[in-house]
Amino acid sequence: MPKESIIIQLILFASLLFAILAIVLITFMMLYQKKRIRHKHQLQQMEENFNREILSAQIEIQEQTLEHVASELHDNFNSSLSVVNLNLAGVLPHLSGDTRGPVVEAKTVIKQLMSEMRSLSASLNRDHLLKIGLVRAMEKHIELIKHSGLLEVRFSKEGLPCNIPPRNEIILFRMCQEIINNVIKHSGASQVIISLVCTPDSFSIEISDDGVGFNTDQEHLLTEDKESTGLRNLRKRAKLLNADFAINSAPGKGTSVIIHCQQENT
Repeated sequence: MPKESIIIQLILFASLLFAILAIVLITFMMLYQKKRIRHKHQLQQMEENFNREILSAQIEIQEQTLEHVASELHDNFNSSLSVVNLNLAGVLPHLSGDTRGPVVEAKTVIKQLMSEMRSLSASLNRDHLLKIGLVRAMEKHIELIKHSGLLEVRFSKEGLPCNIPPRNEIILFRMCQEIINNVIKHSGASQVIISLVCTPDSFSIEISDDGVGFNTDQEHLLTEDKESTGLRNLRKRAKLLNADFAINSAPGKGTSVIIHCQQENT
């Protein structure tokens, strides 16, 4: 065999061997990269699941605390008001003239306060909310706000009923309570419009006010601000529901908060 032919065969063999090694190396690197990506995704999933569990535990603790407060309001505070009201009723027949009027007025105020305490206690009680559902709970909460005179509230419903799991209804109601509370404390609004829209595929809740509004870009930057913390908590709860959460606002133009979620199949 000529020497040139042997050299050519060696070169071909070496090239083939190099190509095989290169293919093996590239395959190994691709598999390693995929494994790294899969491992990273698993870690992210584990972290997300852990955060969901933590948030669920926080919500459960909050609900238990609210139930305790609701029980205290109903059993102790309301009972004390009842005793005061009965004492006033016992004194009333013995009064006349100018002294009778203030006592009658006090009884009326106490009766009104007891009614408001019952409504507040019900809005804090999870079992009661599960029984009446999201829509009725919203209606009763709106009645309480209207009665307080703090805000004019308009509530519209479209496409009911919604297929919302009971646990999610509790979370949504607490989110709405938080949003409305923020409106009362910070917005300076005189009117709030709440709309609930259900379709076969999704549902949405929008809460809009005519208040002072704020710069949403700055709100994202104020990570240590109390309001920003409240907004982050709302977003975390929305994430727990796999819901979209959006805030549209500008100084002097009010604020609109939208929660949008897909319906669960029955």
